[in-house]
Parts: sequence; structure tokens; C-alpha cells
Amino acid sequence: MKSDYTIAQLVKSLDVQLVYDMELQAPAFYSPDFNIIAVNTHLTEYDQKIAILHELGHACLHQQNSQLYRITATMREKMEFEANCFMIKKLLYPYLENPEIDLYSFNALQFLVRYQLNQNYLEITKKLYLDFMKLNHYPLFFNQK
Repeated sequence: MKSDYTIAQLVKSLDVQLVYDMELQAPAFYSPDFNIIAVNTHLTEYDQKIAILHELGHACLHQQNSQLYRITATMREKMEFEANCFMIKKLLYPYLENPEIDLYSFNALQFLVRYQLNQNYLEITKKLYLDFMKLNHYPLFFNQK
């Protein structure tokens, strides 16, 4: 899976240490104070990758704002959403870069089902798909505002 390469790149560039923990109750946890991601060893390898990508989202996007995470539920929810968007993007872009994928018949719901992701992220997946198409200068067959 290309996400393995992405994870290794991100871990190296963010200088994050991955620690695998049998006692961890959550799937994974990012500690900005120590720049460590603890990962639950009881998860499947695939679920560990998803959890690591999510926590890398926190490391990349929220490392300097970790205090805000603890202040209000609203900020925590916003940061969790952003970390999930980061994770989806890191799965979606390599998927779309696969030359066997027909970009013009992409189905966001099928992508979410294939990657066992929450279908609540359907709209953000569609937006990330459109962002990918624009970023790579693929012509869109409809007007976007």
C-alpha cells in the first residue's frame, strides 16, 4: 500500500517517533510534548495505518496548537475533523494517482467503503477529489464555484 511510503515520509519529515503499546485504550494517541505517536498493538495492521495517518494529521496540523485541543469541545471536534481530513487525503491522493483508476468515474462512497472509512466523510472526500482534479489540471465537465 502506498500509504506505507507516505507514513514513512511523514514520520521522518515531522521527526515523530512511533511507539507500539499493548496497554493503550485508544487506537492511537499523539503527544505533541514528546512528538510521539503511541499505537495500539491490538489493532489490525490496516487499522494501525489509518490511526497513524490520523495522528500524523495532528502532528502536522496541530503540533503548535495542542493547548487548544484541551480547551473546548468545539476546538477538539474541529481538530479531530481536520486530522480525519488529512488521513483521507493521504489515502485518496495515492489512490487517484493509480493509472488504473478512471478519474472520471470516481465514486467517493465506493472509496470510503473500500477503505473502511466512515461515510460521514462523503462530502469532504468529494471536495478532496475535486481539489485533486484541479491541482493536477484535469478538465472538469461542470462548473465549480
